[in-house]
Amino acid sequence: MLNNRGMTLVELLVTMIIFLLITTAVSTFFVGALRGANSSQQAAFGGQAAELAMTHLRTELAGAMNVQEGVNSTIIYTRVRDNDPWTIEVEDKVLRRRNIDNGDVVVFARNIDSFDFELVENTYQIAVTVNSGKVTLEERIFMRNMRYNQ
Repeated sequence: MLNNRGMTLVELLVTMIIFLLITTAVSTFFVGALRGANSSQQAAFGGQAAELAMTHLRTELAGAMNVQEGVNSTIIYTRVRDNDPWTIEVEDKVLRRRNIDNGDVVVFARNIDSFDFELVENTYQIAVTVNSGKVTLEERIFMRNMRYNQ
């Protein structure tokens, strides 16, 4: 004859423990996958921001003249196009170009952690480093219109 009493307490506890172990394993897998996806997304955004910044710097500095170092990793230069004095700086994680005379600002890239440069002696080159997240880009840019401030 069939026993219709249902499940015993021990059977119920064993079933719950097995369900809990399976749920824990599946949730651990999903949490790891989400963290990996988030890390990959941040690396991609950092790479895009750094590449965008470097593209703007390459274009801007290639046509610069009278380049000099300012304070706090700031480049001071004159643009050939308008003969105005400009600075390039990072402020609040934004790489921007600022007109010294009238204060106009052009944003080059956001999410830039740091920007550094060095005028290479006896050349018309500037070594530029841009950091965004875990991405660091370095490049030497030839300044075709360069005149050193003496």
